[in-house]
Amino acid sequence: AETTTNETVPTYSVENLSGKSDVMFIIEDEQGKIESVFCTLVDFDNKTFKVKQVDGDAQYLFGKSYMSINRIYTENGFDGLNKYFTDNWGFSTDKYAVFTVSSLRKFLSLFNGISITVAESIEYHSSSINLELDKGYQSLSGEKVLNYLMICYLFLLFHYF
Repeated sequence: AETTTNETVPTYSVENLSGKSDVMFIIEDEQGKIESVFCTLVDFDNKTFKVKQVDGDAQYLFGKSYMSINRIYTENGFDGLNKYFTDNWGFSTDKYAVFTVSSLRKFLSLFNGISITVAESIEYHSSSINLELDKGYQSLSGEKVLNYLMICYLFLLFHYF
């Protein structure tokens, strides 16, 4: 049986936002292990954001020993991750969101298109990601942006609508 409701779904627009914001996105697998962390620098005035991605299993110097991002997060939580990124990258934020890959995929699918400048042509194929992109400015689906983010380890410049 079909049901209806009078509830309204809030809509958001970037048209009314201004200034800059830093946000950390933590991407976990279905078991809660970090796959990637994305540190984003959003400039609402210029409608751009930069992204730096790190792999959850990569080893980084934290304090006096090398630890994976997963271990830093498991032992020190968000504050530990934020301390690592502040000390090593100059990136500091009090805003973060945790997604699973599937929930991030759903979130990105809400966008009609995300325009991106690809520095070099990409042809990448694995068991879970197939991605081919030409060099230059182009509009991508949320799925392609997710795949792009999952394989890139450089600062990227995005434009959103």
